This record gives sequence, structure tokens and C-alpha cells, in this order.
Amino acid sequence: MDINKILSADILDIIFDGKNKQYGAYELRKTYNKRLTKALLITAAVAALIS
Repeated sequence: MDINKILSADILDIIFDGKNKQYGAYELRKTYNKRLTKALLITAAVAALIS
């Protein structure tokens, strides 16, 4: 990766530079916050419904 690109790149792009991004770990890490928020909201809704 070029030095100029490193300063503006995402940390995941730096970590996965030269690695297989199609394998799945890259996509899972990119969408982690969205999946975590969705899981917490669903869990809270189910807990509220049960109580």
C-alpha cells in the first residue's frame, strides 16, 4: 500500500492489505457494529416482550 493511501485508509484496509478479502473475515469485521446493534435491539425487544 502506498504511503499516501495509508494515512487516509481504514484500519481494516491496512490489516487486510495483500490478503484474501473474499474469504469472509473482512466483510464480517466491516459489518460488525451493524450486526451487534441489530442483535442487541432484538434481544432487548424479546426480553421486554417476555417481561
